[in-house]
Amino acid sequence: MIIKVLNNNNNNKNESAYNDHLFWKFYRNKIIRIIIFKHIRLFNQHRHMMEMKIDQLMKYEYKDYITSLFIKDNNKNLTKNVIPDSVRELVFFDLFNQPLKPECIPRSIESLTFGDNFNQCIKPFVLPQSIEKLHFGKSFNMPLLPNCLPTENLKHLVLGEDDFNQPIKINSLPSTIEYLSFSTSFNHPVFVDGQSILPHSLTYLNLGGHFNQIIPKNTLPGTLKTIKFGFHYNKPLKKNSLPSSIEHIQFGQLYNQKIKSKRLPTGLKILQFGKNFNQKLAKNVLPSGLDTLVLGENYQQPLERTSLPNKITHLILNGNLNDSSKSCVPNSVTHLTYIGAQKIPSHIKLPESIIHLAFGELYNDTLDELFSRIPSSVKSLSLGYRFNQEFPDFNNDIDQNDINIESLTIGECFNCPINSLPKSIKTLTLKCKYYYHPIKMEALDSITNLYYTNEKIYDVLNLNDLKNHKSSSLKITKLIEN
Repeated sequence: MIIKVLNNNNNNKNESAYNDHLFWKFYRNKIIRIIIFKHIRLFNQHRHMMEMKIDQLMKYEYKDYITSLFIKDNNKNLTKNVIPDSVRELVFFDLFNQPLKPECIPRSIESLTFGDNFNQCIKPFVLPQSIEKLHFGKSFNMPLLPNCLPTENLKHLVLGEDDFNQPIKINSLPSTIEYLSFSTSFNHPVFVDGQSILPHSLTYLNLGGHFNQIIPKNTLPGTLKTIKFGFHYNKPLKKNSLPSSIEHIQFGQLYNQKIKSKRLPTGLKILQFGKNFNQKLAKNVLPSGLDTLVLGENYQQPLERTSLPNKITHLILNGNLNDSSKSCVPNSVTHLTYIGAQKIPSHIKLPESIIHLAFGELYNDTLDELFSRIPSSVKSLSLGYRFNQEFPDFNNDIDQNDINIESLTIGECFNCPINSLPKSIKTLTLKCKYYYHPIKMEALDSITNLYYTNEKIYDVLNLNDLKNHKSSSLKITKLIEN
């Protein structure tokens, strides 16, 4: 046995050495080497998305090197052999709305995206089994016929963005799907004739904006990790309707149902409520392992410390909570965002665990008051859209011993002079749209990173002069607005 293994090892080494010798023999041939580099160059030129019309594509000499293709034709038929077998990703222009013929989509396609106008019935077996990602556009609203979707490799399916509102029959969705997103208009049961229409392998589910159906027990697969309910969803949660595998739940803006005990999954990590949610959270309603909780800006219920799990690290809540919520923020919270309030209520106590503190659109309290309230643990401070208060003289009027903020972000409406900043600040982000005041050079002495969004600020702040004034360690970056 040992001799046999040694012989096999020797044979493998000899074969590898022979292959290396053969490769270098060919590679040293000048003509072959030129051909190799030519193909490498052509491959690199075509590795990114290519935009072409069908007529251009058919005449294109190097179309067999294309791997990502964007068909720009407004509305032309697609025939067999037009799309080369090298293409892995295929995207159709918005106006394309022609029926698909057999074999017009090659078996090499792994990702297929239809434009906004496409609304054709997909016939059985027209789409190749190679497709892993399938995205229908805004107008798609056709019933899903048996075998119209690839059943072997499809993992990611977006059933339209706006119009799709067709009932789904059992076994219409391939069992391989892991990511499923319904359109805004979809509002049909996901439990039909005593069975779930959802694939058993699903990990992500977006039910769309108009979905408002009761979800019975055992409808959602035990593999599900994330579920997102849309704007109109407002149904009570049935017991065991949400599997324990779910880690992330997002409710829509209209959701306002009382959450009963043991309705939420035990493994839940992230829970997001929408704007209208305003139900009291009793003790033990929220899972003990919850890490992130978002309460909407209309939430006005008394919030007790015992209502919130002691493992929460990220908390977003309405700053206008009533007086009974004095110590509602757990000591585990490191990221706190206040929304819907102009100031921190006087009865709210902020724990020393907070590192990142942010305020929503309405916040507009004085900085003297703010810095007297925030704990010394805060390293990052973000002031919201409407904040527009003067900066105090931090060198003379404010005790900086308890200020450890290293990053400061100022919102869009800010337009007050900045004469000084806390010495601890290293990163300054200015999102101001209407800022017209020069900043004193000495106020920025501690800054190593300065970010801005409005081109006018560059001139107002004389950032060119600032670059010359400061050492080369200062980095000035323009942020791209979403």
